Amino acid sequence: MATQTLDGKIKKTPLERYAVVVILGILFFARLLLLSELGPEYSLKSDDVSYVQSGITLARTGVLTMHGTISAQIMPGLPMVIAVFAKFLGSGRALWMALKLFYCFLGTMAAAYVYRAIRLFAPAWAAVIPLFFFFTPDFLWQDNLILTETPFMFLLASSLYHLMALGRTEEWRHFYFLLLSMVGGLLLKAQFIIFPLLAFLYLAVVGYDGNKMAPQAFLTLLAFLLVLAPWTVRNYRYFHSFIPLTYGVGNPLLLGTYQGEGFPEDEPEVYGEIRQRVQGEMVEKYGDDDGALPPYIQRYALLEEDLAIARYRQEKWWREDPQSFLRSYLWLKPKSMFFKTFYWFEVIPGFKVWIEYFRQVEFYFFIFTPLLALVARKWRRQIFFLVFLYFQQIYSYAMAYVFDRYAQTLLPIRYIVVGLGLALIAQILERLRAGRKSKSIFEK
Repeated sequence: MATQTLDGKIKKTPLERYAVVVILGILFFARLLLLSELGPEYSLKSDDVSYVQSGITLARTGVLTMHGTISAQIMPGLPMVIAVFAKFLGSGRALWMALKLFYCFLGTMAAAYVYRAIRLFAPAWAAVIPLFFFFTPDFLWQDNLILTETPFMFLLASSLYHLMALGRTEEWRHFYFLLLSMVGGLLLKAQFIIFPLLAFLYLAVVGYDGNKMAPQAFLTLLAFLLVLAPWTVRNYRYFHSFIPLTYGVGNPLLLGTYQGEGFPEDEPEVYGEIRQRVQGEMVEKYGDDDGALPPYIQRYALLEEDLAIARYRQEKWWREDPQSFLRSYLWLKPKSMFFKTFYWFEVIPGFKVWIEYFRQVEFYFFIFTPLLALVARKWRRQIFFLVFLYFQQIYSYAMAYVFDRYAQTLLPIRYIVVGLGLALIAQILERLRAGRKSKSIFEK
């Protein structure tokens, strides 16, 4: 049983600390157990292998590549992390083992930050219950793949905890950890560029001290500029274009025009003309005397072609069937991310259907929790912010391509809200019991 100190901070008992450490230890052990079954070099033979190769190349040459060529298709964060490991461990089995152990640790710590975020406000039991959500096999499997999902989920959970702790305590240490988490998140996924704006909006809503917010906002802007400036200069050096984040939106945007309902039929001849036009522009800008493009520009050109075709398809879709266009982008595509699980290969058979069923139950409780906050008149600003943040992220993906990998990383937001919702139910029931008790005493 924890108590609250005079300054409003939660004081945890030794028993609570011990119980949480034990649960986190079992979470970590479960990931290690699957690692022992799959082996350190287990992979999807897809993006995960490309990321590892990118990190190895970066460690050896200092040049960021993806799919074998110089690239700005991805943010540089994950290859940079892998390069650090590769500098010391080389490119073999030891590298894979170290990365997998690191990922198992990050996956466990993501759960820890969810617990800590809930515990800022709610009783221990409400914060402990969501820890068990991370035992599902899809999380264990995800943490055994070298993709951006596990570190991004860790940094998202860390950002949420330190943001909410900053709003509650106004301690500078939480700001510095929040800043580190936000910068790390941006270096992994370009979509995280919006998070600082939303973070300071949250601080304003919860009544954060403006005298602290102004310099912290300036430091955040400065940090992001210091991170993005050399990356932008590097990209301009290779591609002679202003690319502050990535040029990788073309392919997912194109794939997204085949999701939903009523999307246009393919027009191979038109697409061929679009590709020729973009290719001609690229040759004019980057080609040598013979009109040949360097391999890394060929990759860039291919994604620019995808972007041009995607825009053509979207414009045609909107022009010919705006109703299905709006229904697809505003409902069908976002909805498809609510219940999906990133669990392509059932390494523990028979669980996927139950995971998806649980995700439905948990999601409906998640969207029901704001109503509980209104009834209880408690934590309204925190819960409404988290719900808004979740749907903002969902719709940012839905505008391009919805994917179970992307949906999985946003679950910490839902789990924090669920934990707070469970505590709200207990408090509402306690009030009802207290009301009935006082009424019966009055009648006597």
